Amino acid sequence: MGFAIGYSIFLCILAVIVFVVAVKSLRKKEVIGIILGIECLLSFLATAAYLASALSDNIKIATITANIYFLSISVILALFVFVNTLFTKKKFNKFRIAVFSLVALYATYEVVAFALNIRHGFLVEIVPSTYGTAPYFVYEMHTGFYMHLAYSYLIVAIIFFQLIRVIVGTPSGYRRAYGSVFIG
Repeated sequence: MGFAIGYSIFLCILAVIVFVVAVKSLRKKEVIGIILGIECLLSFLATAAYLASALSDNIKIATITANIYFLSISVILALFVFVNTLFTKKKFNKFRIAVFSLVALYATYEVVAFALNIRHGFLVEIVPSTYGTAPYFVYEMHTGFYMHLAYSYLIVAIIFFQLIRVIVGTPSGYRRAYGSVFIG
């Protein structure tokens, strides 16, 4: 149980840092700062929901907070594709606009689906744990949740692809900024 307490404290510290970054980003009056601030607020919400879900011994609270966590992740990822495109200074051509539209549409679907999932459990159910390492509940994943995972990994792959392309095409003196984001 010592690891769980340490990990929870670490996540709380990280959440506070993310919240401070959110406030600073939202104070900037530029598009990328505002979107980054919104992402940070959603990350704060996701971290708080994750902790509440993981530490709760009440199945209703665990179910609500787990679904808030998942729907927050869906929106964070969609916004991150947009921010990453702004950060890498890529033009918004028809292809990128179509990709953003699809990502936004699917993220919207996931927000609605996870909101409904709280009551109906068709994507993922929170069930009592029989594992020694999961003290209260575990996730019972259904097909829709695997689609969420595929969406998440696809977004991460898109972001990595964007960053690698920029790193390779950027003169060596300017690669550091993009490389540090990639490593992060």
